[in-house]
Amino acid sequence: MRAEHRHRLDELESSLQEQGAVVLEALRGALEALISQDAELCDVTGEFHEFSDASH
Repeated sequence: MRAEHRHRLDELESSLQEQGAVVLEALRGALEALISQDAELCDVTGEFHEFSDASH
């Protein structure tokens, strides 16, 4: 029972790490778009956000 619980916690941690990496990448893209005032990059960042929301 304890091993199963530990396994589930490890899976949860891994999932959270992956989601955190996705969030960081989205933030980097959004900040770059704002700093460079790149309208096309803003559109791509927005599309990525919509895709990310749909996948969860």
